[in-house]
This record gives sequence, C-alpha cells and structure tokens, in this order.
Amino acid sequence: GGVKHAEIAKDAGGMGNIEPAPNASAVTALDTMEAAALDLVIAVDLAMPIDLDILGIMVNNDPAKIRRFAVMFLTTARETLLEMDTAYAHRDLAALGQLGHKLKASAKTVGAMGFADLCEALETAGGANDWLQAEELLPQFPVLLERIAQQVEEETQE
Repeated sequence: GGVKHAEIAKDAGGMGNIEPAPNASAVTALDTMEAAALDLVIAVDLAMPIDLDILGIMVNNDPAKIRRFAVMFLTTARETLLEMDTAYAHRDLAALGQLGHKLKASAKTVGAMGFADLCEALETAGGANDWLQAEELLPQFPVLLERIAQQVEEETQE
C-alpha cells in the first residue's frame, strides 16, 4: 500500500529535497522494512506468543486467576506502550529503556517470553544510547501485544 518515498523521489527526477508533510509519521518505508525484517527474529515465538502454563504454575492452574493475571498484564502493557509513545515523542531514550525494563519482568511472569525479549532489547538500546535500535524495536511492541491478547482471549474464558 501507498506510494513509497523512493517512488516519489524517482518521479520528482531528483529535483531538490522532498519534505514530508507536517506531522507525518516518522516511520519511513525503510523503517517499516527494517521493522518487518526484525519481526522475523521473533517469528518463532508468534505461533504461541504467551505460554499460559508458566502463569498457571504460579496460580495452581486456576483458570479464573490465569485469565485475571493475563488481562492485568495486557492492561499494564498497553498503558506502558502509551508511556513509550510519549517517551518516543520527547526523544527520551533513557525513559524508553526504563519502560522496557519495567515491562520485562511482568512479561516473563505471565509467560510472554518473546515480549520480554523485546523489552530487554529496548532496555539495552536505552542503556547503550542506541536510538536507531530503539526505533526499530518500537513498532514491534503493539503487534506482538495484540497477538498475545488474541491468544489470551482464545485460551481463557470469563
């Protein structure tokens, strides 16, 4: 979908710089491709993004508690992703790293290991002052969280 930056540049015949519209998304076609390539790194986890058996062990396999804790994780993760958006908008890499760290432990607790790995990678990028790495990781969070939410919905019931 849509016109790629390279196509626009080609059509313009290299005439000057092409500025994006004000408030245009910071994600370019290249960033999107890089994110898609990185998404393949955790592709093995996508078949089962959350292992609810890990959570089950902690709550004596009580289905109501498994669902309650999984839903609590999803709520916390969604709130944290909003905080990440704010930190990103403010170009606050240290805050992004701290948010990755904060979310990593709860992800591991509920068995969302691929998500925890993503959090750890963001935490590392924050510590290493690696803005490009953080920008590559951030688009993967909502995608993976949505897959986790779908699995929680399929495997637990009210």
